Amino acid sequence: GTARSVAAKARPDGPMIAPLPGGTMNMLPKALYGTGDWKAALRHALEEGEPQTVSGGEVGGEYFYCAAILGSPALRRAFSGRLRFSLDGGGRRRAEALVLISPMISKAMEEPTGLEAAALDPSDATQAFRLAATALFSDWRHDPAVSTRPAKRIDVRAAALEYAHATPNDLVLITGDITQKGYPKEFAAAGRWMRAMPEPRFVIVGNHDVPYWDAVARLFHPWKAFETATGFPAHDGQFCNETVMVRGVVTARGWQARPNWSKGVIDLDQTRRAAEALRQAPIGALRILACHHPLIEMIGAPMTGEVKRGDEAALIFAEAGVDLIMTGHVHVPFALAIDLADRCSYAVGCGTLSHRERGSPPGFNQVDWDAKTITVTALAWDGAAYRPHQVWRLPRRQDTRRAATAPDPNAPGMLEKAAV
Repeated sequence: GTARSVAAKARPDGPMIAPLPGGTMNMLPKALYGTGDWKAALRHALEEGEPQTVSGGEVGGEYFYCAAILGSPALRRAFSGRLRFSLDGGGRRRAEALVLISPMISKAMEEPTGLEAAALDPSDATQAFRLAATALFSDWRHDPAVSTRPAKRIDVRAAALEYAHATPNDLVLITGDITQKGYPKEFAAAGRWMRAMPEPRFVIVGNHDVPYWDAVARLFHPWKAFETATGFPAHDGQFCNETVMVRGVVTARGWQARPNWSKGVIDLDQTRRAAEALRQAPIGALRILACHHPLIEMIGAPMTGEVKRGDEAALIFAEAGVDLIMTGHVHVPFALAIDLADRCSYAVGCGTLSHRERGSPPGFNQVDWDAKTITVTALAWDGAAYRPHQVWRLPRRQDTRRAATAPDPNAPGMLEKAAV
């Protein structure tokens, strides 16, 4: 609210503020001055006021001075199901929600240091109803589904983030749509979330990552906010080591000469640049082309990418030795063979961690490979953890594992050469 936003600008060395009581949810002024008239509070502050230090907390760069609620029902977009948390470096616990209350308004804290951390964990609808009734008629802290204690440092993680840290990986690949409407706060939150992911990581842009209402940005610099927030280039990004190479291409556009700007476009110039780069991949490394829109449509998907020149680009990438074309956009996982040569290049789509599900639970893909097989596991949230939901075992192409048979790094293939 307004009072919190203003208070967040104040620091120990000033400026001092005097938030006046008033409004419907002005908890900070009410905690400072009570429920008296704002004119009386202002007179008292001007005539007899003394500086008062106010305790508070910080969540992801946002300050609060009364309370913060993490998890259901406050942040369904950020936390799928029960959140994981630890207090002051202790063991990790789970709860439906975690309420952090400052000493200024807490009824349970005797010392004005740290925060009151209350874990709310009703196991079913009956317990949730009982908790709500308890809050109406008495102190909700007395409900059996609530545990509370003071803490100075609270570590909270969404389940996907915890999974990424607990699972050894070569790379975390994020295939776009890190925001909903490209607002600055959305980019700031997405940047913090991605920086909390283990390294190395690679991020590409999606159609939701253009400032939705900013016509100037759409026309002249649609990906500036994305690049600032993520630190990754929108165009021609690349990751490469001895085991895996990823090349990114942009299929989203700030605007298009067709009514639906959410659909994809891939131009042949960027296709040729990406194919040329992928031909340089280390022998034996898994070769991945990453873009937001599926270049090949999945039959039965809840929506389409309708990528202009997508089919042609997919064939060029397969000719260049690509093992996987990894995409997002449709919010459902799939794996399809690309119809070229040995059919061992694949289009692979993933689910979403967004609340905007399209018939598939929140999830993401895990890709494992050896000399013969690529295993794509679609992990889905079941209410308690991310577990395998679908598994594809794909025969791996063998020509790129030997220098004698791999695509020539110095010469384009026939399809790539013919693309004009």
